[in-house]
Amino acid sequence: MKQLVRTAAGLFTAILLVFVPLVSVSAQPSELDTVFTSQITGDDIEIGESGALQFVPDQYEFSVNTTFQEEYIWIWSSYSTYELILIDGPTDAELYTEITLENMEAFYDSWVLLDTESDVDTAWFLGEAEIDGEPLYVYYEYEVDVFGDVDFAYMQFSIDIDLIPDMQLAQDLITVGGLSVPLNPDLPTIAELIGMPLDDTESTPAEDEETTTQTGTTSRTSRTVSTDEDETTDQTETTTTTSRTSRTGTVKTDETSGQTSTTTRTSRTTVVDSDQTNDSETSGSKGTSTDRTTTNTQTDEPEDGGWADLGLIDDATWESPTHGATIEWDLDLWEFPVDYESAILIDPDGWDSLTLQTTDGLGYVFVTVDYTMDFTPRTLLDYWQTEEYLSGVGADAVIIDSAQTRDSASIIYVTTNLADEPIVVIMDGSFQDDGTVVYTQLTAAPETIAEVYANYVDGVFYNGGALNLTWDVEEIGELQP
Repeated sequence: MKQLVRTAAGLFTAILLVFVPLVSVSAQPSELDTVFTSQITGDDIEIGESGALQFVPDQYEFSVNTTFQEEYIWIWSSYSTYELILIDGPTDAELYTEITLENMEAFYDSWVLLDTESDVDTAWFLGEAEIDGEPLYVYYEYEVDVFGDVDFAYMQFSIDIDLIPDMQLAQDLITVGGLSVPLNPDLPTIAELIGMPLDDTESTPAEDEETTTQTGTTSRTSRTVSTDEDETTDQTETTTTTSRTSRTGTVKTDETSGQTSTTTRTSRTTVVDSDQTNDSETSGSKGTSTDRTTTNTQTDEPEDGGWADLGLIDDATWESPTHGATIEWDLDLWEFPVDYESAILIDPDGWDSLTLQTTDGLGYVFVTVDYTMDFTPRTLLDYWQTEEYLSGVGADAVIIDSAQTRDSASIIYVTTNLADEPIVVIMDGSFQDDGTVVYTQLTAAPETIAEVYANYVDGVFYNGGALNLTWDVEEIGELQP
């Protein structure tokens, strides 16, 4: 969905310009900025320090003609795209909204206007669109003279489950000249129009801070609905909150089973935390980790050999249904945890993930194949070292080393599991020629991490060969966590 929203946003920019510009200025924000100053009003546009939001430099436009100025500032979150428009010229809410609605009908493959209200001073609409077979909602509001004589419009592009949570995220983090945006959303009406009960989509800033003080994948560890499960062999307690994260994310599982450790699955942006405790006789009983909601990601254990529907070819081979990549493993070293309900996750937004465990039960690896999401080895490494990311994988997480190559990046950090035992996690991203990244997250106790990593290098294969991992086996053996 993120790629769809990006594509739609890029194309939409070209047709949304209401007046033909004589000059287009490109003093755009950078991806690393958290504050950008409007060229029209001089007001600061702030997106917060959490890393959950990011400016989109390539989409920025400042258009000027003899009587009109328009400034388009684009922002991404994990699952939604926002457009902030500042308008200085002879127009009003009714006229601008009419032209914008015409553009909606012209651009999308299908467009249904769900509701709208407008007068000369204010306007809003909500529409349901489809492009290339993918659905999304478009929310729009317009108000005149918000900044002196300058009008302001807000647009948001989201799927149903993300529309209200990400609108609340925007109100928590985005300010223009000190004003939170969107300015006046009618959340109960929006929830009714999209068929999403407001109680299931609302979160408070405190809840957001708690769940993302971490975003991500998921990956899509990012904001949308997260599931936090604390499970023992006797009972299961599940609570649902709305998480807020950034572009590449993690699904985090803390478990104790002998020397087993905290495990984190990297995908794009949503964080799912599953804390479980198992003794040695019940270590096969795993909690369910989900990205967003269980209706959007396959998390249930297939029955009657149904793992094949999720790409499992045999005891030692899995093929990513989305990307066609093949993972094979040496059965003397690794095994597929058939009793783990989330051993394979297939997300409709484009990432597939596989869990393997060592045959002696001392280590785990999560292999996720995903789109690059515009990351490079450098920017991925930078993201993994942010406070936002590290706080999500463990409050006590400490990086002990990091490195990158031309086509890979990695960090190694130490944290603790629920039994307060130290564990080492090696996160690695290997960039492929087909535009995907293979994320691997290897977890083991400090005394066994070198052996588990060597077994991974020797015993897990991607498309018939070894992955271009960042670390040599000798380097991991020399670690002093």
